[in-house]
This record gives sequence, C-alpha cells and structure tokens, in this order.
Amino acid sequence: MDYKKVAEVYKKSNAATLSMSEYVPLLLTECLDLLRLYEESPENLQKELILKAQQLIFKLMANTNRLSVEGSRSLAQYMQINQCLDQVRLTQSNPHVKKAEKLLLETMKSWQDAKPIVKK
Repeated sequence: MDYKKVAEVYKKSNAATLSMSEYVPLLLTECLDLLRLYEESPENLQKELILKAQQLIFKLMANTNRLSVEGSRSLAQYMQINQCLDQVRLTQSNPHVKKAEKLLLETMKSWQDAKPIVKK
C-alpha cells in the first residue's frame, strides 16, 4: 500500500469538507511552514519550496470572494504575499522571506480574530 497516496487522498477529502474559517488558516499555516523550511533548506530545494508556497497563495486567491469589501482586502493581502514570494524566488533575498512571514502572520491573526464571527 502506498501510504503517501493514501495520505494525499485523505488531505484532499478533508480539505474539501472544511469551512472557509478552517481552510484559510490551514493554508496560511502550511505556507508559513514552507517559508520556515525554506530558510533551513539547501539552495537546490529552496525554489521548489517557494513555488509550493505560491501555489497555496494562488488557492487562497482563487477562493476569495472579490465582490465583498473583506474579500477585496484579503485578495490585496494575498497579492502582496505573492509579490514577496516572487522576490524571494528571483533574488533569494532573506528580507523578502521575513516580509512574507510577517504578512502571513498578520493574515492568520486577522482570520483568528474573525473566526468567532464567521459562520460555518
């Protein structure tokens, strides 16, 4: 039995049943974990980690309601995070990693603060 495939299928089905108030912080946490791993990884793995982080941000952008004020703000924040990740990928610059981490933490805090308000 291929346990990696089983784990991947489980993750996908679990993510499909999460509410947005659970799904978004999960993706943000995973993105933050990738950035922390980036800082500890050899150079040959760093680009792949940044690309994975960007894919998570793209998922968030795709699932954002652009018609609401809150959605527009979230989208702007995700775009700013993505720009930092682009800069990291292009320049391998540590200040951009720190800025992306800071933006991710701010976004996570906003979601935690809003969680009691968001309906499931």
